[in-house]
Amino acid sequence: MPSRTFSNKLGWDFISLVLAGIAIFIFGGYLQLFWELPMTQAAASVSWKSISIIPARVSISSAGINIPVKSGGIIDGEWILDSNSALFFPLESGKKTSSLVIYAHNTHNLFANLKTVKVGDFITVKDINGKSHDYRVYSKENINPTQVDKIIVPADGELVMFTCNGWFDSQRLLVKAASITPRQAAVF
Repeated sequence: MPSRTFSNKLGWDFISLVLAGIAIFIFGGYLQLFWELPMTQAAASVSWKSISIIPARVSISSAGINIPVKSGGIIDGEWILDSNSALFFPLESGKKTSSLVIYAHNTHNLFANLKTVKVGDFITVKDINGKSHDYRVYSKENINPTQVDKIIVPADGELVMFTCNGWFDSQRLLVKAASITPRQAAVF
């Protein structure tokens, strides 16, 4: 009789553990959606004179992405996040740069469709002045979250876009695109 009580206790412990794991899996990735920092904190530390393109909107017609872009960055080691917009990482190189880093959550209203982008696809970034900047995708890969150098050290005129990917957001989906002229975009 005592062994039966032990089995039932072990059974309930196992079921409780499984249910807790499922709850963490379902809700864990979305907890960050509610942790957003005010944009003014990020803007205070940026030298805006070194940024030649301040994006306001990004669109990738092949992936059905057409969303607003706000200022983002890193504060106290944490990425600034927004559940309704993509964010751009203001690069401070000491010289004027036309490079862009844009990131967003991997949600249906943001970058969930970034995984459908293919090499050769076109990306348009509209800046705060309404001017369009065109890019052509030349690279797409999954990287580890620690490979920050692949994200925040783009070449001049390069667009880097990324979002979380993989099991429990263990990877980052990284898309790189090179700046092209409107004439080059019209040829394709």
